[in-house]
Amino acid sequence: MSVPYFVILFCNYAPLYTEARALAAASTAIPIFETPIGRGMNWIEETVGTNLPRVVWDAASAVYAAGARGVAQVFITEPNSGYASTFYRIEAKIVEALGKAELNFNL
Repeated sequence: MSVPYFVILFCNYAPLYTEARALAAASTAIPIFETPIGRGMNWIEETVGTNLPRVVWDAASAVYAAGARGVAQVFITEPNSGYASTFYRIEAKIVEALGKAELNFNL
């Protein structure tokens, strides 16, 4: 999956969720939770009532981050959300390694 130009890499559904969605709607940005894979994974979690294993979200995030192009908008509600988060462990490293996008933090 290649997401053209500009994506929102991470939004943890808290206060910045509305801002992230508005930015996505006004651009070509597609938050991971609005991709077909993200919607399906969220549906499974809501239907079953339990979280999918972290490795499943990590794999989806890796594919998603590899498609980032241009300026990737990053929404994190807690600047110190931890280096154990999927964003820091997976997405940021892939974007940096591929060099096809730059990260713009919206704190």
